[in-house]
Amino acid sequence: MKKIISLFTAISLTSCATASFDISSYSPVMDVREGEYEVHSRDLKECRYLGMKARDQYKKQREKEKNKALGNAVVGALLGATLGAVIDGGDGAADGAVIGGAIGVASGAEQVDFTRRFVKLGPAGIVDECMSERGWSVLSSKGMGGG
Repeated sequence: MKKIISLFTAISLTSCATASFDISSYSPVMDVREGEYEVHSRDLKECRYLGMKARDQYKKQREKEKNKALGNAVVGALLGATLGAVIDGGDGAADGAVIGGAIGVASGAEQVDFTRRFVKLGPAGIVDECMSERGWSVLSSKGMGGG
């Protein structure tokens, strides 16, 4: 039974993982005219900084959400095991722990805010949007880069 709970917890937590991306060398495909390179370079550097800042804030928020999901899983497993033991003895405790843990993780996942700009755009998309807001024509698809 411990193996099942460990496997369940590992699967639940890995589903919260996010991919890593090196924003420091990212560049969208843009139309830069001669004589604009210095301004473009400065704007790109500043927009990359915003993308890195957003990524770091997002990582902190995701860590809080993962910890909450884990806490919910533990509380759910304990409550499920207790109820299962009361209702059906030893076998009920094991089943209750698995079901309670699943409900706990699901309730934590329900609280994740997927509408955040970072989730929609990622750090590269934030750089693209920043450059567009500064008047640059971004030719690549949002977040795809290539320049």
